[in-house]
Amino acid sequence: MDADEISQLVAFADNLVAEKTRQYLDSKEKDILKQTLEGKGYKKIKCDNHKTSYITKILAQALWDKLSEATGEKVTKPTVGKILQGLHQKSLQQRLESVVEEESDRIIPPSIVECDRTNEQQTSSIPNTSTWDNLINSLKPGVPLLLSSVLLGSGFGLSWLANWYGVTNHLAGELPKAQTGYDWALKFNPGSASGHYNLATLYEDQQNYRAANEQYSKAMPDDFVAASAYNNKARLLIIQDNKPAAAVDLLQKALPLAKDKIVQSDIHKNLGWALLKQGRYSEAEAHLKTAMELNSDRAPAYCLLAQVLDRKKDKKAAFVQWQKCLGYASMYNQDEAIWIGMARQRMNNAPAAVTLKGAARQTKSAFAD
Repeated sequence: MDADEISQLVAFADNLVAEKTRQYLDSKEKDILKQTLEGKGYKKIKCDNHKTSYITKILAQALWDKLSEATGEKVTKPTVGKILQGLHQKSLQQRLESVVEEESDRIIPPSIVECDRTNEQQTSSIPNTSTWDNLINSLKPGVPLLLSSVLLGSGFGLSWLANWYGVTNHLAGELPKAQTGYDWALKFNPGSASGHYNLATLYEDQQNYRAANEQYSKAMPDDFVAASAYNNKARLLIIQDNKPAAAVDLLQKALPLAKDKIVQSDIHKNLGWALLKQGRYSEAEAHLKTAMELNSDRAPAYCLLAQVLDRKKDKKAAFVQWQKCLGYASMYNQDEAIWIGMARQRMNNAPAAVTLKGAARQTKSAFAD
């Protein structure tokens, strides 16, 4: 086990204990765990100036008990490495599946409706033979899908298939291939709303925010993606340009256009975020609660509501939301990773009056005005 893996497992164990017991490993426990994972026996473990007997019988035993409670398995010195590695791999897989699920919500699948727009402009550009052959070979699994769409217009059918190829690779994390698909989708049909929208999300993943903004703007006129395009562009105004007022304007335009509950929830979440930035805390709280009602299993609304309640000096209600933020947030999401750090800091620094029992009593009232 190398140093990086050991550091990851120590951090994972700390997170696991915090999630299960609302406590954290102290510096001594982390030190003992690190040296144990390095393969050191009790006699070689150093922890301040404590004697080996004290480390073995008191400190280490307390650590194993805490980890046993957090993992639900009997943790001992010989088994701790195997147990943590297994749970860490399972956690990574779950996180990955969560990220893919979130990406599936964010990327717009190619719309069959595009194939019916026979009056739209078609492109006359055709790729060179070698590039085209490579693209067709990679798209062979989708050929049956292409046949029906080609009957409605070859340019639009090819655009649909290229976009489908882009989406498939985007979800798989193959960004260069995804961009190839989206680029060809727009060559075949420059008016492809899903092509512009998906290319914008790809530019976001590449942190090319200026290009993402441009593509979202091109997608906005189409009813199929308008709500999501307005919403995502507004989010960039919040986090990249620090223009919450402009974001609120876009989000108010997006809300009547949104038909899907997930999109509606995300718009309310971003409205809450922008209003928080403006210091309009009561309005922000209302939108964030609506976001939770529409979609209760995503972290951002909880993390943002916790910040709103902190600003309103309602520490007990904020503590409840920080707990939920920590429970749902993912370290693999840039925004949520920051909020995880904030949540841990707030929970560590919570005043004595804000106990877990006291916070639990606030749960029912936290969503009531």
